[in-house]
Amino acid sequence: MTDAMGGMLHGQRNCHPKLSECTIAYERCLWGTGAAIHLTGNCSLIVEKSIIAYCEGHETISFYDLPEAYFSCSNLYGNGDGDWAGYLAEQLDMEGNISADPQFTNGQFGSFYLQPYSPCRADSSECGRMGAWEVWQ
Repeated sequence: MTDAMGGMLHGQRNCHPKLSECTIAYERCLWGTGAAIHLTGNCSLIVEKSIIAYCEGHETISFYDLPEAYFSCSNLYGNGDGDWAGYLAEQLDMEGNISADPQFTNGQFGSFYLQPYSPCRADSSECGRMGAWEVWQ
């Protein structure tokens, strides 16, 4: 949980972060924007093979100054302000992006392994596994 802006990532002024095979879940922003990610000042963002789920607050991913964001093979699901919203809306169902329950084993208590029927498991799509954790064995 964070007090404001970018619980997991906050970038400003010509930043270019790339997130690959990340799991960002259960972030909460008490005030401000960007419960998970907040970018401003000519930043660009690349997210691939990642899960952003169950984040609370105003705008799970917030952008200012019209930055660029490119998502591929990623799952945004169950976020308080919607999932593929605003600038991201056009990327749903493109480049392997989905909005489906990731089926964590016990995410509320910090276990982000995937259940065997998760849509993010390695054999569920041509993208391979989404997120940082494998299927729980």
